[in-house]
Amino acid sequence: MKIDSQKTVIWWVRRDLRLYDNQALDAALASGHPVVPLFILDDILLKHSSPRRSAFLYENLRSLDTSLRDKGSYLVLRIGDPLDCLRELAKQSNATTIFAEEDHTPYARKRDEKIAAALPLQLFPGVT
Repeated sequence: MKIDSQKTVIWWVRRDLRLYDNQALDAALASGHPVVPLFILDDILLKHSSPRRSAFLYENLRSLDTSLRDKGSYLVLRIGDPLDCLRELAKQSNATTIFAEEDHTPYARKRDEKIAAALPLQLFPGVT
C-alpha cells in the first residue's frame, strides 16, 4: 500500500528525539519534500535493553509523537531489522532519501554501512 504517489523523504529518528537543533531533521525539511518521521524498534537493541530503559524510551517516543501531531504529522513506528523496515517504508512512501544522525557504536556503524549500500542514506553529525 502506497502512502502517497508524491515523493517523500524519511527522517529516521534514532538517539536524538528533538524537533529543534537536529541536523538530520533540518536537512529532511530543507529537501522540500514531505517528511515521514520514523523510529525503528530494533530487535537486536531491544533485547539488550533493561525494562527501565525501555520504559524511558517509550515515554519519550510518545512525547515526540505528541509534538509531531501538534504540528500536523505523526511518528511512524516499526519493529524489526532496520534495513527491512526502511526498505518497506521507502517503497510505501515513495521516499527518495533517508536522513539520520550519525551513530558511532560498532553495531550502528556496521548497520549503517549495510543500509547505505542498499538505500539512499544521508548521515549528519549529531549532538548525542
